[in-house]
Amino acid sequence: MLISRLNVENFKKFRQREVTFSPGINILQGPNGSGKTSILEGVEFSLFGSVTGMVGLAPIVRLGEVLSEASLTFMVDGEEHTILRQVSKGETGASSSKTLLTREGSELSSKKSEIDGLIEDLVGLDQSTYRNSCYIRQGEIRSLLEAGKEREREIDRMIGLGVFEDVWKDLRKTESSLEGKLAQAREELIRAEAELENLESVSKELSKRMEEKVEAKAEMKRAKEELENSGGSVPDISRSIGTTSEAKVATQRQKLQSLRDRKSEIEERIDSANERLMEMEAEILRRENRVESLKEERTSILERKDKIERDIKDNSESLEEIEQEILSLETDLDLQKSMIDAFSRMEAGDDLVCPVCGSELTREHAREARGELDSKIRRYQEEIEEKERDRQRFKQAVDAFQSRSSRLQKQLDEIEKEISQAQSENSGVRVSKEEIESQIGSDLQRKRDLEAEMENVSRELDGLESQAPLDVDSADTSEPRARYLANKRILERLEEEIPTLVDRLGQEQMKKTQLASAQDRHSQIESALRKIKDIRWAFNNIGPYARKRILPTVEKHAKELFDSIYSGDFIDEIELTKDYDIRAQTGAGELQSELLSVGEKVMAGLSLRLALSRIHQDTASKADAREPGFLVLDEPTEYLDQSNVRNLADTLSQLTSFGQIVIVTHDNELTESIAEKVEINKILLS
Repeated sequence: MLISRLNVENFKKFRQREVTFSPGINILQGPNGSGKTSILEGVEFSLFGSVTGMVGLAPIVRLGEVLSEASLTFMVDGEEHTILRQVSKGETGASSSKTLLTREGSELSSKKSEIDGLIEDLVGLDQSTYRNSCYIRQGEIRSLLEAGKEREREIDRMIGLGVFEDVWKDLRKTESSLEGKLAQAREELIRAEAELENLESVSKELSKRMEEKVEAKAEMKRAKEELENSGGSVPDISRSIGTTSEAKVATQRQKLQSLRDRKSEIEERIDSANERLMEMEAEILRRENRVESLKEERTSILERKDKIERDIKDNSESLEEIEQEILSLETDLDLQKSMIDAFSRMEAGDDLVCPVCGSELTREHAREARGELDSKIRRYQEEIEEKERDRQRFKQAVDAFQSRSSRLQKQLDEIEKEISQAQSENSGVRVSKEEIESQIGSDLQRKRDLEAEMENVSRELDGLESQAPLDVDSADTSEPRARYLANKRILERLEEEIPTLVDRLGQEQMKKTQLASAQDRHSQIESALRKIKDIRWAFNNIGPYARKRILPTVEKHAKELFDSIYSGDFIDEIELTKDYDIRAQTGAGELQSELLSVGEKVMAGLSLRLALSRIHQDTASKADAREPGFLVLDEPTEYLDQSNVRNLADTLSQLTSFGQIVIVTHDNELTESIAEKVEINKILLS
C-alpha cells in the first residue's frame, strides 16, 4: 500500500485540509498544535473507521460542527483506491453516517461492514497490526525497552506471534464447552450403567424364579408318583383343608400377600431413592465443573483487570504530567500578559523604559517588543490548547479504563456470587444425599425384616396345609401329599411373579440400548476434548518455538540498524535476549539496557523497533506478493544528539524495504540530513 492523498473536512482542528503524499520519504513538519497528529489519525480513521486510543467518534468532529469527513486515496498493485468515511454527531453521540470504497473511480461497496473486510484484504493489515508494525509512536521506543514482562507479549503482537496466544485463549472456550458436555455425557453414562445393574439384577431374579418353577414342578411330579404308587390320590387344595384350619390358612395367605405388597412398595421407594441419588451426583458434578470453569474465568478477568489498572496508572501519570505542563504554560502566559499590561501602563505615563530589556522605550522598540509578546502569547495559547486536547484524550482514556475496570469488577462480583451459591447449593445437596442414603439403609433393613417375616409366614402356611385333614389319608401318603401341596402353592406364586419379571426385563433390555448410545456419545466427546487439549498445547508452545526461530533474524536486522545509527565508540554491538531485552557489548564488558544512557537506549530501541517492522512487513509481502510496506515514525529523534540524528537520517534514507515512510518531526537537522541523501516530500503545517 502507498498512500497518495488525504482530504479532511471538519476533522478535529481542521476545517478543511488536503495533504499529498509521495512514494519514498515524506516529512510532516509543524509546531506543536499544528495538527501533525491529526493528519496521522486521519489516515488511520480513513482505513479502519476508528482511531486507536480514542473513545468513540465524537472527538473526530470539529468543535461546533455536526458532520466530519475523511477521504484517503491509496495505491495497491498499481490500482487507485479511495475510501471515504463520514461521521455525524448528534445529541446522544457520534456515529458513522457514510462509508464508500471505490477502485479507479468505480464503486466497490457502500456497506461499512463489507468495506472493513475489503480494506483488510487490500492492504494486508488489520488495525491492530497497522498500529503495531507500521506506526512507531512518540515515546514508544523508550517504553518498549522499559516494559519489563509486558515487552515480550507486546513484541510478539507486533510480529504476529500474539495470534497463537489469542487462539490458545479462544480454544479455552471450546474446551470449557466440551468439558461441560462431557460432564453431561458422564452423568448419562452413570445413569445408564446403574440401570444396566438393574437389568442384571432382574435377569438373575427371573432365572432364579424359573429354576424354582422347574424344581417345584419336578417335586410335584415325584410326590404325585409316590402317591399313586402307594394307592393314594392327588389332593385338591380347595378340598384338602379341613373346616377348622381353613380360616387360619386364609389368614396366613392374606398376611403373606400383604407382606409382599409392603415389600414391593419398599423396593419401589429404594429404586426411586437410587435414581434421585444419581441425579444428585450428576447435579453435584455439574456444579463442580461450573465452579472450576468460573474460577478459570475469574483468573482470566483478574489478569485483564490488572492490565487495565496498570493502564489507568500509566494514563493517570501522563495526565498529571500534562496538567503540570498546562499549569506551567498558563504561568508563562500570565507573565507575558503582565508584560503587555506593563507596556500599557508605561506608555500611559512618563517612564519610557522597556519592561522586558530595560532599554529606552521608543515607539519602534515598543512595537517590536509588543509584537514579540503577542507572538509568544499566541504560541502559548496554541500549546495550551494542544495540551488541553491531550489532557482531554488521556482523561477520556482513564475514564474508559476505569469504566472497563468497574465492569470487570462487577463480573468478578457476579462470578464470586455464583461460585459461592454453587458451593452452598452443593453443600445442601450433599446433606440431602446423606439423608436419602440413610433412608435407603433403613428401607433395606425393613425389606430384610419383611423377607424374614415372609419366610416365617410361608413356613407356617406350609405347616397348616400339610397338617390339614385330607379326603384320603394314611401314614404312607401324608408326607408326599404335603410335598405336593407345598410345591403346588409355590408354583401358583411363581406363575404370578414370573410374568411381572418378564415385563421388567423387557424394559431393562431397552435401557441396554441407551447405555450403548451413552457410551458412544461419551467416547466421542472425550476424544474431541483430547484433541482440543492437544491443539491448545500446540498453540501454547508454538509461540516460544516461533520466537526462538525468528529471534536471530530480528537480532541481525537490529544490529545492522544500530551500527548504522550509532556514532559513539562506547558500544561495540548490541544483542537480544530471549525476551527481546537489549544487551550491549562494550569494551568494559556486557551491559543490560537499564544501564545505558537515554540516547543509547533510544537508538537501541529504535533499531529493535525498525527491525520488528521490517520482519513483519517482509513476511506479509512475501505471503501476499505485495509491494514494500508503509511506515510512520512519530518524532524519532527524541533524546538523540546531532551526530546520531545525522546517522539516523542516513539509515532512514536507505530503508528500501519500506516503499513509503512518513516521518513526523520538528527536527530541522533530521529533515535537512535526509534531504541531502534522497528526494523527500516535505509537508508543512502551520
